[in-house]
Amino acid sequence: MEKPLYNQGDLLQYQRRTSKVAHLCVITDVFTTGRGKYADTYYKFMWFNDGSKQVFQINTLDDDLNFKLVARGQ
Repeated sequence: MEKPLYNQGDLLQYQRRTSKVAHLCVITDVFTTGRGKYADTYYKFMWFNDGSKQVFQINTLDDDLNFKLVARGQ
């Protein structure tokens, strides 16, 4: 299993390439499910614009060019 790209507390910016509007979110939890080669890492985060919460699989978030790291959490 690979180490997650992001950690709890990291601040991310989401902006579609076709949009001028950017949104901020913070990672509230990083967790894995499964074991060995079947393990998947997930990120749970909260959007600042409306307070909604979502969960993304590592392959989706780590490879998504619409997300950029703004600041590392402590």
